[in-house]
Amino acid sequence: MDETKEMQPDLPQTDAGEKTAESVLETLRAEHEKELRQVRIDGEVRYVLARMGARNPALAAKALDLSGVEADENGVSGVEDSVKRLMTSDPYLFGFGQMTPSGREGSSGAVHGGSRRDPDTLSDRDYYDMILKRC
Repeated sequence: MDETKEMQPDLPQTDAGEKTAESVLETLRAEHEKELRQVRIDGEVRYVLARMGARNPALAAKALDLSGVEADENGVSGVEDSVKRLMTSDPYLFGFGQMTPSGREGSSGAVHGGSRRDPDTLSDRDYYDMILKRC
């Protein structure tokens, strides 16, 4: 028995009996290019969403229309335009402040509607007045 035949992988054969390693290799290259293109697009989407202040980048990425996005060996183009369209249509997905339970943006941490005084700096009388709502 020929040892070289035992070591060769089984490849699909054409009607003529020729091995089609070239066609298998081309198929694998095409699949690899497709996966690589998607990885490039996903990376650019995450970068642009983070740079433009997406509150939840994973959710915003799912809402993006990527039909105009092109990826080639020079890079990815069209992602910023897609993100800008999303910012216009769904602005609640973007912003740098924190959302309060009322849905309004607030980042100061102060209680709105009046300022509270720090109880550690108050006298006993002022503290009890503040607690009993007399001030």
